[in-house]
Amino acid sequence: MTVIDLKGKGLKFRDLVKQDEVLMAANWPGDEEIDRLTFNSNDVAEGDIFLAIPPLDKSLTGIDYITQAVNQNAKIVIKESQAPTPTDLRDTQFIDIANARHLKALIAKRIYKGQPKVIVGVTGTNGKTSVAEFMRQLWEQMGYKAATLGTLGIKSSVDLKGLPDVTQTSPDSFVLHQALSMMKEQGITHLAIEASSHGIDQNRLDGVNFTSCAFTNLSHDHLDYHGSMDLYFEAKRRLFGSLMEEGDTAVLNADTNYFDILSQVCRARGIHVIPYGKRTEEGIQLNELVIEGPHQKAVLSINHERHVAEFSFIGKFQVLNALCAMGLVMGTGISHLKVLPLLKNLKPVSGRLELMGITKSGGAVYVDYAHTPEALSEVLLSVRPYVSGMLTLVFGCGGDRDAQKRPLMGKIAAEYSDAQIITDDNPRSEEPAKIRSDIMATCSNPIEIGDRTKAITKAIKRLTKNDACLIAGKGHETTQTVGDTVAHLDDRELARQVIEATNGTVF
Repeated sequence: MTVIDLKGKGLKFRDLVKQDEVLMAANWPGDEEIDRLTFNSNDVAEGDIFLAIPPLDKSLTGIDYITQAVNQNAKIVIKESQAPTPTDLRDTQFIDIANARHLKALIAKRIYKGQPKVIVGVTGTNGKTSVAEFMRQLWEQMGYKAATLGTLGIKSSVDLKGLPDVTQTSPDSFVLHQALSMMKEQGITHLAIEASSHGIDQNRLDGVNFTSCAFTNLSHDHLDYHGSMDLYFEAKRRLFGSLMEEGDTAVLNADTNYFDILSQVCRARGIHVIPYGKRTEEGIQLNELVIEGPHQKAVLSINHERHVAEFSFIGKFQVLNALCAMGLVMGTGISHLKVLPLLKNLKPVSGRLELMGITKSGGAVYVDYAHTPEALSEVLLSVRPYVSGMLTLVFGCGGDRDAQKRPLMGKIAAEYSDAQIITDDNPRSEEPAKIRSDIMATCSNPIEIGDRTKAITKAIKRLTKNDACLIAGKGHETTQTVGDTVAHLDDRELARQVIEATNGTVF
């Protein structure tokens, strides 16, 4: 969304930009009526307002885009104060501001008024989608009209009409605020948003009226963007240090190394903290987890009271995701006594430790989205108690992404699975064989099959009684990107087809 048509809406410049947000302007154009607002210099037409968003590449100044906007007769150019000004201004007025991405989000909020009454944000390397989906299910069981917005797009049992497409975990601020406004208009009162580190860092979530936010975990990922774990954490911390407000509630995983600093940040700002996990005596403490076939029971201490919760799925990490969701519901003022009986009805997100079926020979086939070192170790440890035979892992790593995690994931695969088949997982512009080689450097006797369809087929067909196969990395995804080609490839669909073809039982 790079052009916003405002013609006929009667909006003036002061309706979009407040005078105290301006650092420098030769004249204050507050009474100027706005017809069009653009963010891409290629789209600038005569009389437009152009908001110059600085390039993500810090070596670029953006002068070429600003000059192009002037040459195409923009009426006003809004830019960050450190951005250069062309020598030939023509008739264009320049306005300097502090943060263009932040202002963009505020303008979006001012154009698309209205948000659901209750909005919770979920951030963390792993678990965002599951926590958000569990939130939606809990709210809907209580009778609220609820939705999620994130990796899977916008999901709701309400038949929502005309909403913009969401193709990023945390979408562009204009897409986001348009969606928030339309959801409110169509009756959504409760919304769970996945807050990615990219989205937080790039101010896409600014202006959202969060009531509660959660931190699930932080592990090795996205270092191609952030550069270091410290900077990765700083992006996550901004959700609690800037976007939340006094009186809100933060639900924090007490089992992470970041709990103390985040709880300090929150309490200093007057944000109520609900811890969850094993290493806490406050909030929601997980004391014991009992596996009962495909179900689990958790012995909990909630505000120092003993409770037992039932779950109809496997995986300790999924129980922690559900407890995080419960904490968020509690943070919106609902008693845990109302939430506890509803936990047994929660259903996992598609492609999250999902049992696809049992082969005729008696081997189980699972699909999971794990694409980070921590997520891979968690899901392998979760499957292991159900496997008395051989556990085969099929996985790869994405191209044009954090390459440092590849040997880490190879080492985890070798440690927690009995056999590894290394394959391709969206190699994008990278050489697929090089990605596989990076992974295999720390594996023990892996099988290399670049073609993901062949790799999955081989893994399933070699299963015998009491064996299991875990297909990791893509989960719910339905495409494979190789170079510039995007082809249909659905791990879940393929697994079912192979199981059926061998006369197994599909779930």
